[in-house]
Amino acid sequence: MLWLLVIFLILGLILFYELYWKRKDLPPGPLPLPLIGNLIQIYYYGLDKCFVQFQKDFGDFHTIWFGSTPVLSINDVPTIYDTMVKDGETYAGREDNPKAMDVIKGGYAGIVFTDGPLWKEQRRFAIKVLKEFGLGRNLMQERVLDEVSHFIKDMKDEIESGNKEIDFQNSLELAVGSIINAILLGYRFGKEKSDEFYTIKKYVSTFIHDLGDPLWKLMEYHPEIYRNIPIFNTVYQKLKRNANNLASFLRLQLYGGLQDMWVAGQETSAKMLTWLSLYLTAFPEIQAKLHKELDEQIGSSRLITLDDKNNLHYTNAVILETQRHCNLGAFNLIRRTLKPVEIRGYKLPVNTLITYASHTVNYDDRYFPNARKFDPERFIDENGKFYTRPEVMPFGLGKRACLGEGLARIELFLFTANIFNQFRLKQVPGKPVSLERIIGALASSKPFVVEVESRF
Repeated sequence: MLWLLVIFLILGLILFYELYWKRKDLPPGPLPLPLIGNLIQIYYYGLDKCFVQFQKDFGDFHTIWFGSTPVLSINDVPTIYDTMVKDGETYAGREDNPKAMDVIKGGYAGIVFTDGPLWKEQRRFAIKVLKEFGLGRNLMQERVLDEVSHFIKDMKDEIESGNKEIDFQNSLELAVGSIINAILLGYRFGKEKSDEFYTIKKYVSTFIHDLGDPLWKLMEYHPEIYRNIPIFNTVYQKLKRNANNLASFLRLQLYGGLQDMWVAGQETSAKMLTWLSLYLTAFPEIQAKLHKELDEQIGSSRLITLDDKNNLHYTNAVILETQRHCNLGAFNLIRRTLKPVEIRGYKLPVNTLITYASHTVNYDDRYFPNARKFDPERFIDENGKFYTRPEVMPFGLGKRACLGEGLARIELFLFTANIFNQFRLKQVPGKPVSLERIIGALASSKPFVVEVESRF
């Protein structure tokens, strides 16, 4: 009988620790299970839906458990800006997890996942590279417009060939990939090098998708243990294999942080433009309004430049609403506090893991009434002018904001304005486009084809 008493006592202590003691000084949140935390809910419902529900159930500041690791999530705009912007240096750390870095990048390197002196050095180097090789407004516009011109020519060739089902997504990805590749490596891809692009793109896409796998979030702190369990081994092997493939390709031509720059410069802009094309194909009435503005303000087939931007209010609104509605980042990268902080009455020690949930803000009716509706008009004022809003944070905030934001904004405007000035996108009969989201570290769309009509 004594051994039964001892067992019950031990179980009672474990439950007391798991259900109360380890959570008592943290914000509320869903009840974590021992060892696996909240990953059953995340795995079953998906990252984006789950986190939106957590915000509704537990408020704007709550705790999510990834395995045995708590991560605090901020979900209201004032607190996000008070922490990540006004006190940005304090929240500039990343998870200190060399074991995970060894799996996904082959070591502690790059810009995105590092912090401290190495991160500052790599970031300075990246900014220098971008400035010296074309981040200045005029030269960058020239680079982007050159690729836009190639894209327009390729589309017109497809139309003239009689092709009624065009893989618009692949064409966009190749065009955007050519821009960042020309900046970093000195050459564009084009059709003759498309196989090279799609090889590396496959590795990148798999890598980004698997980073959002809840199984990886559970095993990332002890990959040497979980990798021997069959269900986890598949994720481990895919991440390790893609890290090796990507590194072997890039080591031939790039130094450390350029890998992160290539991924960030291609993947986010290409996905944004893909979602924008999907929305305008799915909602032809919005595409018609965009065409109307372009006809009134441009009225010809000439290339649209950044000088036209201030006159294209609806075009800018479509871009911003796409950034809001597509909710590209299902989960913002986790940060680490570099000193003790206090948030909403909670005193938190140094090295607290924390993130801000811009994806829940995007779908929050407090900030965007009828938030699930795609409606560019929400960024047009009573005078018909475009205006931006701080609640939309597509490039991140604070010290960890995207360093390629300038390039991305130029790409989004010049591609959007010129593509829809030149073309009309229509759904292929019997093959409707889908707005269903495929969730990884970034939200992808399902493959689709469209019919493209020339407007000139």
